[in-house]
Amino acid sequence: MAFRSPETSTYRPSMLLDRDEERPLEFEAILGDPIQRANDLGVGVSIMTTVYELLKLVRWQVENRAA
Repeated sequence: MAFRSPETSTYRPSMLLDRDEERPLEFEAILGDPIQRANDLGVGVSIMTTVYELLKLVRWQVENRAA
């Protein structure tokens, strides 16, 4: 089971704060590097890879917003 902060929590993950402030998302070290390591070891990480690809799409959307 994945940990999730209670609805009443004031905690906000750093990537969510980055997205809210339209800053570059720092997901390369969080997901990209471990995915590469897993691939090097022959370990399948399809869900993590899907999340990584979706975050790249979010990054593209933020970078290409019309001003």
